[in-house]
Amino acid sequence: MKKLSMTPVSEAIQKVVQAFTNQIQTEVIPITRGFGRVIHSDIGVNHDIPPYRKSTVDGYAVQIKDLVGASQNTPVTLLLKGTVEMGKWFEGELNSGEAIYVPTGGMIPEGANGVVMIEDCNRLEGHVLVSKSVQLNENMILKGGDFKSGTIGLERGERLGASQVSVLAALGYDSVEVLRRPTVAILSTGDELVQPGNAIQEGQIYDSNSYGLSALCASYGLDVVSTSIVKDDKEAFKKSIETLHQEADLILLSGGSSVGEHDYTLEMVKQLPESEVLVHGLAFKPGKPTVLAKAQDKLVIGLPGHPVSALMVMDTVGRALLNQIWRMDIPVRPTAQGILTDSIRAAHGRDSCQMVEVHQDGSSLKVVPIKGKSGMISWMAKASGYVVIKHEVGHFEQDTVVKVHLWEPLKSDDWL
Repeated sequence: MKKLSMTPVSEAIQKVVQAFTNQIQTEVIPITRGFGRVIHSDIGVNHDIPPYRKSTVDGYAVQIKDLVGASQNTPVTLLLKGTVEMGKWFEGELNSGEAIYVPTGGMIPEGANGVVMIEDCNRLEGHVLVSKSVQLNENMILKGGDFKSGTIGLERGERLGASQVSVLAALGYDSVEVLRRPTVAILSTGDELVQPGNAIQEGQIYDSNSYGLSALCASYGLDVVSTSIVKDDKEAFKKSIETLHQEADLILLSGGSSVGEHDYTLEMVKQLPESEVLVHGLAFKPGKPTVLAKAQDKLVIGLPGHPVSALMVMDTVGRALLNQIWRMDIPVRPTAQGILTDSIRAAHGRDSCQMVEVHQDGSSLKVVPIKGKSGMISWMAKASGYVVIKHEVGHFEQDTVVKVHLWEPLKSDDWL
């Protein structure tokens, strides 16, 4: 029986990335669907923002020279000339000795060079008593003070969050060109697998991998176009993988990637058009029996059948490949530092991920290794995240401060 190779993770990722070229494609989408997407080109500013001087407070536009020496004890009295209405120019010009009311966001009238907050003023019979002086252009934004026409508003490669989408709208864009995200098809293999919701017989288990992988891909912003199960039958496997190869850019095969009697993944991948198996076997725990291949311009990842292994390989190796091949810019997982309650060790010659629970312990965090067999799905339910142990390091002793890669940010009651 052929043994699996032990390709280091960094070498495996580099080898796969080098095999892919020209995967960057774009699409134009409405900004309402832009959240989480990556901008393809610089976003230019076509007009000054704001397009006029505007007030940042509710207050009174003034000429600052009129307020020299103004205080609570000696307020300056100005003639109230009028009120600025939102979205309209004030007819006329502010002269020395006058004040004009301006709401937040309102246009500053001609002649004014400062705004006094309403809290520092009192109205009295058509006049305004001002008890505080202001500096030049205080409490206002100048024309183009936010974005200047002809400059860059958002840079190529930026990931669109809520703030960036707001900027696009403020700049007048209703659509944006972004990098197209790869589509994903997921296939779980095994005679024992049954879809959740159906009755199971003795010797059968419910398929959890396709659901976990689908959720993980959704968290990356990917579109999962299909999930399915195939029995341990060569012809059925061949037909299924050929169909998926036509449907998606990324094919995830769960199970059948090892070297057992019914592990057909490697054989079936080799039969895909223009296929090239780049890696078979990772120096990684959990996830040694992993297949990384290219078939035409499609990426095929053959994942181990154990749920923990499948998710861990996808969240480490898969995530890195998505970021580098398609420039997806998937955000890194949140991390936290805590103190180990027990020693943990890497598998011999392999980088290892140890599932852990994280608990607040006074002013620090306690990191508790989760013990159990490699196929236990309960690891995932209990785990707050995982600790990476590089094979060069070998182990972390009890009471060592370690970095935890968190599945989700810690809840407020779990942190200081």
